[in-house]
Amino acid sequence: MSYVTEQTSHHPPVSAWWFECAEKGISGYGFDQISANFTGTRVRIAPGEHNKGIFLTLHKHNNEEYNFTHPTAHLGGLLKGSLSITVADVCYITCPQSGLKVIMEYVEEGWLGKAKNLMKGVIIRYDPNNDNRLKIKDVKDDEVVGRVEGSWHEQIHFTLGSKSFDKSVCIPIRLTFSQRDGR
Repeated sequence: MSYVTEQTSHHPPVSAWWFECAEKGISGYGFDQISANFTGTRVRIAPGEHNKGIFLTLHKHNNEEYNFTHPTAHLGGLLKGSLSITVADVCYITCPQSGLKVIMEYVEEGWLGKAKNLMKGVIIRYDPNNDNRLKIKDVKDDEVVGRVEGSWHEQIHFTLGSKSFDKSVCIPIRLTFSQRDGR
């Protein structure tokens, strides 16, 4: 595995990075810049104007290149002294070569309630030259190739097909971190 990163601009701060894992046949690169501002009760952290997302290439799969956009996150709990991170935005994963697109919506949570970190998404076929579907509600059921749903902090479920989401027939993907090694 190889990884290189460099700060390419100081004002605004922009970092460029690249990685490759020849054994797995993947590589990736990106240009990261964040925009942060205080909104009164929390800090809003969003992709900056120079942030184009993450680009991941699958070399063993016809060199398909997937672009992942970044959602906006909020650092809250500043006034209560219990810091938490929430995400309430839409992000996309697109691959012009395969014609696949994922529309991922992070669910807005109440101001006083405990964060549930919920997200839901659809996988669709799309035309890269005529892409006008930006929200899940813009997608017709017969266009759906697969669905994802769950808590990005705990477990996400994946199912193929256009039927409504049914957790009893889907594949769970656990996203928990190890307590032993502190990550």
